[in-house]
Amino acid sequence: MLNPINSTNPTFIGAIILAGGNSSRISTHKAFIQIGCKSIIEIMVAKLAKVFEKIVIVTNSHTEYEHICSQYQQIELISDIIPGKGPLGGIYSGLLKLKISRTMM
Repeated sequence: MLNPINSTNPTFIGAIILAGGNSSRISTHKAFIQIGCKSIIEIMVAKLAKVFEKIVIVTNSHTEYEHICSQYQQIELISDIIPGKGPLGGIYSGLLKLKISRTMM
């Protein structure tokens, strides 16, 4: 079971990034598509890190995202608690990990 992230700050808002999927419509992992000199995931994380105290990336490919986590201390990688349930499983896993009343996805 995941250890929840609890905050005593009532205005605490966390963010969940769903970074899974089979890339069935695009033959490559869309998070790593380059826009200029950065990938989509790098752009998203840089923007979200300015706003949110905690960001959870839900993925089953942790090694692909470790370089991003090393740049931001508020990011945590987690896996689906119930694998194979698609985006809903990722949302559930992220909400359970954050365990706060306000979350952006």
